[in-house]
Amino acid sequence: MLGRCKNPLTISAIVFAVLSVTSCAPQDTQSTDARSQGPVLQDSELAEPLNADQEIADLRARAEQGSVEAQLALGGMYFAGQGVAEDPTEGVRWWRLAAEQGHLPAQTGLGGRYFNGRGVAQDEAEAVRWYRLAAEQGDAEVLAWMHLTAEQGQPDVQVALAGMYSFGLGVPLDADEALRWYRQAAELGHVEAQLTLGRRYDTGRGVARDTNEAVRWYRRAAEQGDAAAAAWVHRIAEQGVATAQHGLGMMYAEGRGVPQDDGEAVRWYRPVAEQGSAEAQHGLGVMYAEGRGVTQDETEAVRWHRLAAEQGYATAQLALGVMYERGRGVTQDEAEALRWYRLAADQGITGTMLGIRRIAEQGNAEAQLVLGGMYFAGTGVAQDDGEALRWYRQAAEQGTAEATAWVRRMAEQGNVAAQVNLGVMYEGGRGVTEDKAEAMAWYRRAVEEGSEEAVTWIREAANQGWAEALVILADVYASGQGV
Repeated sequence: MLGRCKNPLTISAIVFAVLSVTSCAPQDTQSTDARSQGPVLQDSELAEPLNADQEIADLRARAEQGSVEAQLALGGMYFAGQGVAEDPTEGVRWWRLAAEQGHLPAQTGLGGRYFNGRGVAQDEAEAVRWYRLAAEQGDAEVLAWMHLTAEQGQPDVQVALAGMYSFGLGVPLDADEALRWYRQAAELGHVEAQLTLGRRYDTGRGVARDTNEAVRWYRRAAEQGDAAAAAWVHRIAEQGVATAQHGLGMMYAEGRGVPQDDGEAVRWYRPVAEQGSAEAQHGLGVMYAEGRGVTQDETEAVRWHRLAAEQGYATAQLALGVMYERGRGVTQDEAEALRWYRLAADQGITGTMLGIRRIAEQGNAEAQLVLGGMYFAGTGVAQDDGEALRWYRQAAEQGTAEATAWVRRMAEQGNVAAQVNLGVMYEGGRGVTEDKAEAMAWYRRAVEEGSEEAVTWIREAANQGWAEALVILADVYASGQGV
């Protein structure tokens, strides 16, 4: 191959040195993160230098004529500055020429340069592309590195492996393994993987055909700006597929993957809403409430929100609660607002607590009871026994028996604040029948837990001449409890 070189033995020694130190995988494959270094052509620059200008000129001539061995050797010399001025960019140029002819060591070396950014702008995706080409030619070490890196969550490598398994390039043909890697990359937000998954589900290639699943992946790719994916969503929507129509409506409403266009959003929401989709009904309700793409009509907004809410769609339940609370499109009705808020809260929708609190602060006992329950259970808010007790007591003092039962339950479980509150309620007949003996009993239990507040209430009762309070106060001072 290099027979016309002035000194073929010297040139051969260079090529041998370049090839013999080619390492196609990191030395430590047990590294916790294989991505910290890719397979590299380990210092091709260690090749033995040429001693004669003529030999270098001859090597260059062979490289320019397309000899991959000469191109690889000359690139290594530029990286090492051996016989020529060091120039990593020129080194990359020669290695690329060899790599583009399918030369495996050059492909591995070029991948390494893209990985570490020497002589070229760092580009992991381009690095993976060249590693993949090497792996497809059967480089086992590169393939092992790709598997390790893919398992660590590098989506470009996952997609490269998926492509190899799809066509049996460098690995056995395996549709299931290809799908597995495409899915992992797609879940990490890789657009090409999302688009590919969409096409697989759309056509039934390697999976059971599932138009809804196809739309889901097309839409995720489209929302990242992939025009082809957006076109596929349009095509399926035009065929009357509800999931595509609703997805397209959301994309136009929010300007994700397509220009924001309220009129288009309404156009795509409406047919799906009329078919009974709760999501689309809620979306259309929002458009009518805000006058986006349609003339503002709060009565119509309520109608669509109600249709969705009655199907159990929590976000619509919250919206309907707001409409009833504020009297928008319906007669103001706090009880009805609370009902919808509560249904939404039961599904864990954030934002319901604010509406319930607004109603509770206006003195609505049912809302106070609900809010107490939310704080007690930590539903939609941070769990807080103090806040729970506060709202339960307010509801109890308005005669809500269930709230009184909750205060008692907390007191019986040893909550000192609840014991004091229950004492105050019995002392003043707030939400319960006045019973001073019962009040003193709860104060005493709180005192036994060290409550100074309970002692204050007992002292106040003693000052009013309550005999039982005087006895308890004497016991308190005798025992030193709470004082």
